[in-house]
Amino acid sequence: MLFGLRKFATKVEHWVNDERGTATIEAVLWIPLYVVVLTFIADVSAIYHNQAQVMRIMQDGNRQYSVGRLASIEETEAFIEGQLAGFADNAVASTEIIDGVIHSSVSVPSSDLDSVGTWARINDITLVVRSQHLKEF
Repeated sequence: MLFGLRKFATKVEHWVNDERGTATIEAVLWIPLYVVVLTFIADVSAIYHNQAQVMRIMQDGNRQYSVGRLASIEETEAFIEGQLAGFADNAVASTEIIDGVIHSSVSVPSSDLDSVGTWARINDITLVVRSQHLKEF
């Protein structure tokens, strides 16, 4: 009986001191962290990319209103919201003229702009993008 217990204790000691497979264990622990960080980077990158798209669309609307292709403020707002409908369904545009300068503003929830959508704190932010353009006519 004692011989069997000693043999078992020896096997347990070898198992505890054996370092083979530690890389696998480390990978199992680190890979989820890398995935979380990469997901965060992808979401933030998509938000910045789409924010640049919102700015471009807003500048296009301001420019078209500035040269007279769009006839009114309401038409400019509708143009901007229509262009944004493809990727930012909840975007709200507002335009006004102050001292001959067209001021446009778009409010859009960041959840419309991200790609993965796993970060609740990022999805709760409302981005406001503003643009100004001199009225030429």
